[in-house]
Amino acid sequence: MRSASYYKGKARLAGILGIPFAILVMASGYVGYQYATSNITPATVSVSGYTRADATHVSAYNRRPRGSVVHDEPYEGLSLVSLIVFLGGAYFACRPIFRFIVMSPLSLLPLLDPTILPPQPIEHAVPVRRPLRERTGYVKTAALESRRERPICTTRGGEHMGVDTASALCAPPNETI
Repeated sequence: MRSASYYKGKARLAGILGIPFAILVMASGYVGYQYATSNITPATVSVSGYTRADATHVSAYNRRPRGSVVHDEPYEGLSLVSLIVFLGGAYFACRPIFRFIVMSPLSLLPLLDPTILPPQPIEHAVPVRRPLRERTGYVKTAALESRRERPICTTRGGEHMGVDTASALCAPPNETI
């Protein structure tokens, strides 16, 4: 089972965070379309048959109401634009969901452009330092040599006392210094 951070990253790559904005666009397109279609006059009006003054009979037919063409022009344009906005919002709301469900995370990443890669590092730009062992080994051998030069003298209480070779020599163990 994958962790929540995996799905969070995949949702971010798929663009899930843009869905609320897309839904807002869809809602505005829907409201605009409803407003425009409610203000358009009916497409046809039924006219019953009648007789003209010259005695010709006209049968029943359907026609547009008077002045409806001029009145309906802005609302017809608004309904078309609102429909396009609604469908665009639906596309931008469904596209991230589709990408999240169907696509793999690696296919969501942008393609790598080799022209924007950083230059290769220069080899051996920093001088190579000696390993730490050589330096610590030198210090250890110097410390051992300095200990060898100092003889260790013992007092009667069993304490060890280091005496420098240049200043004195050790007395035998049964004598005091």
